[in-house]
Amino acid sequence: MKKILITGASGFIGSTLVDSALMHGWDVTAAIRPTSDRTFLKDSRIKFLELNFKNVDEMRQKLVKAGRF
Repeated sequence: MKKILITGASGFIGSTLVDSALMHGWDVTAAIRPTSDRTFLKDSRIKFLELNFKNVDEMRQKLVKAGRF
């Protein structure tokens, strides 16, 4: 199964990309801020990765730990 990391997944375009990737059988990880609205991200197949985009070192560590970098 192909893997994809989508940033901005809680926004209009990002959530549309998430839906499309899921429809095509991709393993989706949604990179979001801890305060992001998940209203349009209800599918149980979505893996969430909360990132602080202002802290590059922390972000890198979380991406490596999640196996996405």
